[in-house]
Amino acid sequence: MNYLSLKKFVLRTPVAPMDQTCKDRIMKLIPPHLLEGPRLQTILAGLMEEINDLFNKSIQMSNIQHILIKPEVKGLEHEKAGPPPTEPLGLNFMRPWHDQYQERRTRLKNNLHILQPTHSAILELCQTKLLSNKLVDISDYSGVGLGGGSPIGYAVCPCSLFYIDNLGPL
Repeated sequence: MNYLSLKKFVLRTPVAPMDQTCKDRIMKLIPPHLLEGPRLQTILAGLMEEINDLFNKSIQMSNIQHILIKPEVKGLEHEKAGPPPTEPLGLNFMRPWHDQYQERRTRLKNNLHILQPTHSAILELCQTKLLSNKLVDISDYSGVGLGGGSPIGYAVCPCSLFYIDNLGPL
């Protein structure tokens, strides 16, 4: 019974309200045409109230999971408490990702085969005929901090826009 009284005490502790920036980010996800009209405003107010309730409940459950340890006694079998969930395996954001990204990109490039013949024909046409066409020549601006002193340009292709470094003058 001591656990239940401690749980009630933890549930009664005040929870900091959701930050206004979080609410603003949620509101930005809603298309503008859904923000108009009195009926939609009432639905939106109900939605924000539900979001606030879910936020408060999740913070309270997190507090219970971090503060209390449920004892193994009779009568508490159906209590939803315990240690917080473990972190997902394989998601270590502390290590550098760039090398792994480059390796996977190279592997995709080597093993990704185009099965549609027209796609490979269009890609070959783009790479052979249209690669030398420049859309923008910004080699004059290389001394201003773009490209680190190397001339940079963009080639036009109907299927994509390729970035090309170290292009010669037009």
